[in-house]
Amino acid sequence: MEYIKRNKLKTYRDDKVESEVSKYLDVILNKIAIPRLKEVLEKKTDKELIPILESFEGLSERNTDAAQYIIPFLTNLTNSTDKTVAKIAKNISNNLKS
Repeated sequence: MEYIKRNKLKTYRDDKVESEVSKYLDVILNKIAIPRLKEVLEKKTDKELIPILESFEGLSERNTDAAQYIIPFLTNLTNSTDKTVAKIAKNISNNLKS
């Protein structure tokens, strides 16, 4: 959604349409994407979390804006008893601080 806002909205060349699409993307992000991310990160087992976190790790290296939505969950993840989960979460945190 951040990619669309940053790279595609201007292609509409209509301020009203840009504004409406931007508002719509914000609603999707706040009503669907972030709650779903929270649910996934809180309910998955450590084994299931690893590929998800690896995806976020790659994203945090390429696009910190898009990866910022995981920040509220990093504290719990970095304190995970699973060393792999904790390590990946710390890497994400470090990438987002840079």
